[in-house]
Order: sequence, then structure tokens, then C-alpha cells
Amino acid sequence: MLTNSTRSFGFKILMCVLHTLEQCYTVLEGGMLQRMVETIVGLGVLCLSGFLLMYAYTMNTTRKDGYTLKAYVDQVGGLREGAPVCVGGVKVGAVESITLAREQFSACVLLRLWDSALQLPSDTKMTVESVSLLGGKYVSLNPGVESDALAPGSTINFASGSVSFESLLISAFMQKDAKS
Repeated sequence: MLTNSTRSFGFKILMCVLHTLEQCYTVLEGGMLQRMVETIVGLGVLCLSGFLLMYAYTMNTTRKDGYTLKAYVDQVGGLREGAPVCVGGVKVGAVESITLAREQFSACVLLRLWDSALQLPSDTKMTVESVSLLGGKYVSLNPGVESDALAPGSTINFASGSVSFESLLISAFMQKDAKS
């Protein structure tokens, strides 16, 4: 059985706990702890913004160093300026521009290769490749075996454009109908 002194002691402890909770709430509500949390979150956002800015700067594809090559293709199929140019799957440049070659009725793709020391053989093949069925396009350069190199500003003679998924489906159905 609880005595009056035990009840009053329990009541005092409960009041002390409630008072402590009230003080913590006050500190959280408008005190120093809230300002410290806001400062930490602000610094985190600032650091994240700086990181994203550095990442965007290092991924910039508008570099002007190196040299250019051009190729004429019949179909660019979604290739865009700034798309990667790869040799063996390694990014070595970017598509600088895509224009219409009026005299040839084809697309002229101007490639910017960033490393001037990269000398591609004159029989290098250029193809427009897909990243995936739903993804973007990139240019793949497949070096040949010739000993003479492509000069800066020269034209890649062996170039093929993008093959559309629709044309592949149509040709597959046409072959199926021809066999039936």
C-alpha cells in the first residue's frame, strides 16, 4: 500500500520529468539546438551544391582542345551535339555539330577529339550506336590497320549512320513474309 510520502515523491518525480520535457521542447522550438540543426542542414546543402557544380564542370563536353574530324552519314537517328565519341568504349571526344551536306543530301557530323596525340588510322570506321533501345546515341570509332593517320580536319571515309529500330522490324517482317 502506497503512503502519502510515496505518492508525493512519485508526483515530484513526474513533475520533474514533465518540467525537463518542457525545457527540451523549448530548446527545440526556438533555442540553440534548432539553430544548430538548421546550420548543419544548410552546410550540407551548400556542400552538395558545390559537389554538383564541380561534377557538371568536369562533365562539360564543350571543350575546344584537340582536333576535329568529319564524316558523312545518311541517317543520324537521334544523335545530338555533345554526344560522346568513343574508341574501344572509352570516351575520347564529343560530337561538335551536325549539319546537312546539301551537295550530298546527307548529314555531316563534326567530331571533336580531345587528345591531339590520338592518331587514328586512315581506314578508321565510324558508326552511330545506341546506348540501349530506349537510350541516347553515341559515335563509335573503330580504328583500322593502315599506317597513315587521319589528319586534323580530314574526313572519315568509312562511316555508317544509325539503324532505326523500326526499319529492323520492317525488314524482319518482310523476310518472314517472303519465306511464307
